[in-house]
Amino acid sequence: MKKVNLLSAALFGLSIMTGCGKKGPTVSIVYEGEEWTAAFAIDEIKKPFERNNIRFTDGKAEYTITLKEDSAQYDEQAYGITVSGKDITITGGDRVGLMYGGLELAEMIPSLKESVNPETAKELYNIVLDQETLGYLSGFYAYHIEAALMLRRYNDSQEESFRQDALSACNQSIEYFTKFADSYDARFQVERLARHGVIDVKQMLETLKKEISTIQKWKPRNY
Repeated sequence: MKKVNLLSAALFGLSIMTGCGKKGPTVSIVYEGEEWTAAFAIDEIKKPFERNNIRFTDGKAEYTITLKEDSAQYDEQAYGITVSGKDITITGGDRVGLMYGGLELAEMIPSLKESVNPETAKELYNIVLDQETLGYLSGFYAYHIEAALMLRRYNDSQEESFRQDALSACNQSIEYFTKFADSYDARFQVERLARHGVIDVKQMLETLKKEISTIQKWKPRNY
């Protein structure tokens, strides 16, 4: 619980500085290794904050988020988060672990929502809700990508365990998209886009659910 409370405090500090109308705080993201292996995690961490005037810099910053891989400390796909003041460190057993660690930041948003009074801090409360909604979408993409990777491994190896991993990841992606769709429908007006027409997230969810059957019926093939 100590880790959770410290992480909430760090994220809340970022949000409150933005919500008060001040110039957004600066954040530096440092990756100890080849940056491409953590590109997804870095992008997902940046998205919700950049929309709310929080500035990222390669130089000295008020907050620092460090990502690193340590296979000796964590197994594959595992991760840990430590907080020291305004410094947050995500350590993953591999790059998938780093990705999940990045999503942990988004999953902390609900606890922030409970700390904000929507009547006295409406702007900040809406910022937190925006971050929560984007966090759900980030979770969907993370597990959806993992499902595709596991299905490809099943296709190439024909090992049933990989198909089961793909099904598990696909179900996780559906859970995240369901939360995203509920939040999207509750908070945003329906828009008609020039090329795509009306964005119907509920219909997108029903289409997504059909992927479970696709994985279950998948027959290995050559590419």
